[in-house]
Amino acid sequence: MIRARGIRKSYRLAGARSGELPVLRGVDFDVADGEFAAVIGRSGSGKSTLLALLGGLDSDYSGELQVAGKELRTLSDAELSAYRNTTIGFVFQAFHLLDHLSCEDNVALPALFRVNGKESKDARLARARELMETVGIADKIGTRPGTLSGGQKQRLAIARALYHKPQLLICDEPTGNLDSASAAAIIALFRKLRDESGVTLTIVTHDPTIAAAADRVIEIKDGVVELVPGPGAEEVRP
Repeated sequence: MIRARGIRKSYRLAGARSGELPVLRGVDFDVADGEFAAVIGRSGSGKSTLLALLGGLDSDYSGELQVAGKELRTLSDAELSAYRNTTIGFVFQAFHLLDHLSCEDNVALPALFRVNGKESKDARLARARELMETVGIADKIGTRPGTLSGGQKQRLAIARALYHKPQLLICDEPTGNLDSASAAAIIALFRKLRDESGVTLTIVTHDPTIAAAADRVIEIKDGVVELVPGPGAEEVRP
């Protein structure tokens, strides 16, 4: 699913400290189809930078980065937009829900950015309600996000990320705003989704319970990565 070779990324510094600040210094790793990978490291180590590259949000880097067979640096802006809308789904620490819309309308938002054709409103809502059932909040259909708990809001955000059946789910601190019980439930949901749908998970986290549940841990240190099997791995994946 993911193949990274020699990824280097620097940020330009302004003012008295003009120059470049290297963040990724030759990153190499693979994530197999259907694998649950946790990306860990200290604050400022480059975890979120790596996530932005995987998400096609930043193409100013050197090296080779392939996701689902696509070499991201070779894609046009239109192709990157289609990649973000169909191949991957995003889940964030901040839920980014729209409180003036119903829960099912929030889940169906990706349909508004569909590249090929438009779905009817009935089809959009049917898909949204199916996903709300999948993530365990079918009883919240017809309500607004402001009435939900933190864990329920994250489930809603996950349902939205799954709308277009992505091959890769990219998550940035998805349990960061949750209490321990809600975080454990979200981790269990991720594993359930992986097992039932085969979606690949790449999760940036400071949460040791996510790392403990992962098949593979990608630790970023000094701009490079160390790969170790995750404690949650039940078998050796190809």
